[in-house]
Amino acid sequence: MYAAKYGQHLKGAIVSSMVDNIDEYVTHVNQVREDLLPADAIAYMKDCEAKGNYDDAKYQGYVDVLNDNYVDRKKPAAISHLISTMATPVYNAFQGDNEFVITGKLKEWEFEPHLKDIKVPTLLTFGEHETMPLATARRMQKEIPHARLETTPEGGHHHMIDNAPVITRI
Repeated sequence: MYAAKYGQHLKGAIVSSMVDNIDEYVTHVNQVREDLLPADAIAYMKDCEAKGNYDDAKYQGYVDVLNDNYVDRKKPAAISHLISTMATPVYNAFQGDNEFVITGKLKEWEFEPHLKDIKVPTLLTFGEHETMPLATARRMQKEIPHARLETTPEGGHHHMIDNAPVITRI
């Protein structure tokens, strides 16, 4: 349906650090958290999540640790002067107001059955050190006809910023 309705005019597609199955993302990002933070920090975060207290300063401090290690890893000086690219109202509508419990419209995101319907050449780009599971990216590459997967060494979720010279060679 999607391909028939929208794909007839597309020449190609780029999917950058997005998965087709939200449950795989949630499992992975929570495992990343388990590997990164001490048990007491995880317990604190889960308590905040159970209470819906995502604005808690200590909670947000732990989220910052995740972001520093898996989202915006290098923070290059070349972009430090730019305005924020975070469209918080849009992000919250889709994802929710945290990374570990999806409360927005993507809560039931399941696009895998439609991958086979993507008929245009598709480039998948992912960081090798990010919050989205690379196993999912590899599966997507196999299921989308004419797909190619490129990963960015040392790149986080915003790999096009973390290691831009690699991206320009793709």
